[in-house]
Amino acid sequence: MKGVVPAYTVNKASTLPSLEVLHARLGHTSLSKMKYISACKNVLPNSFSCDTCILAKAHRLQFERSTITTKAPFELVHMDLWGPYKVANLNGARFFCYSYR
Repeated sequence: MKGVVPAYTVNKASTLPSLEVLHARLGHTSLSKMKYISACKNVLPNSFSCDTCILAKAHRLQFERSTITTKAPFELVHMDLWGPYKVANLNGARFFCYSYR
């Protein structure tokens, strides 16, 4: 597009955003993808560590094995209840319940 100038080149006195800022603005994309973006080519190191990316890849520990036993259907039911939602549904409900098999 003619006449469109990236925001970081409008003010010649300012400098390019840091690698951390570019990484965050690009949705925490990997360095292997950032190398194809012209604004990133000159600031890419060989390695880079982002705390948010590390935490996002972390996994919870498994739940302990349950010792609960049942003898009939529906003696034990797992469900999620969430709400209030900002917009009510057609029936006016703002809380929702989801049950698991």
